Amino acid sequence: HKLGLETSSFSEVQCLLGDLNQKMLGVTDQDLEMLRGRVGTVIHLAAKVDLTASYAAHRTANVFGTREACRLAGSLGARLLHVSTTDVMPRAVRVGREEVEVFDLNLTEEEAPDAAHGYARSKWAAERVVVSARDRGLRCSILRLGMVAGHSTRGVCMARDWVPRLLVGIAHCQAFPCTENRHTLPHSLPVDVAAATIVALARADAALVEGQGISVASCAELMTMGELRRTLSAFGEPYLTLQEVPFAEWIQRVKSDATLSAWPILRWTEGLSEFPVFNLRPLFAPAPGGPRVLAAVASNA
Repeated sequence: HKLGLETSSFSEVQCLLGDLNQKMLGVTDQDLEMLRGRVGTVIHLAAKVDLTASYAAHRTANVFGTREACRLAGSLGARLLHVSTTDVMPRAVRVGREEVEVFDLNLTEEEAPDAAHGYARSKWAAERVVVSARDRGLRCSILRLGMVAGHSTRGVCMARDWVPRLLVGIAHCQAFPCTENRHTLPHSLPVDVAAATIVALARADAALVEGQGISVASCAELMTMGELRRTLSAFGEPYLTLQEVPFAEWIQRVKSDATLSAWPILRWTEGLSEFPVFNLRPLFAPAPGGPRVLAAVASNA
């Protein structure tokens, strides 16, 4: 009810408690027997996400947890749809306009995020676990999602998501950071679009998606921070009279604001001389004839 979802079909949903830190994700032998023959696809969405924490802090949940998800899917005779992130991709110039594309699963360690990016590094390592399981016979696919945000029409979102936290933080510290046109909001994929894509892949012809890697991310026009400020100002207070201050000063204001702060999402920017530049990764690698859009998703989503 809180999210405005239709609840009439929830009676068909059966919930089992799991744990990323336990073998077989904490699913008991009794529940395994009950699930066998009833599960066609295991969708692995669970992960620890802390952009300021180390790889070691993410390893148990994100790497070992993925190993157990592979084991669970294999034990059930099901295929695995592992949800990863576009954060694993190398930083380069953004290319392409399509929303869905097949990518190469063999991202090397040299191309992977370094140890300073603990969450992204753990998701790359989790992908390697899935690829290893595939090579041993597990039927699987990997889906890399871009940043997920609120519902495309209802606007419903988590209050601690990136964009809501930034908007509240700007209002609460009573200032806006000085920026240029190259400073934009991170692209955000509406949660309903992400969910529809995941369901489409789960329903797609296995021959089209098994063993594949698929990227899904927003390709809407980038919104500069200047455009964001003008849009917020049009709503009036508390944004209308905000002063612009240098980024270094602004981030210190954010840091000192302990209650309604954007600090949790921008802590890593302390020490930068300017607002961070986002959307630098190639969401879609160029291919002969253009990006390869997965027909299975286009027809099922």
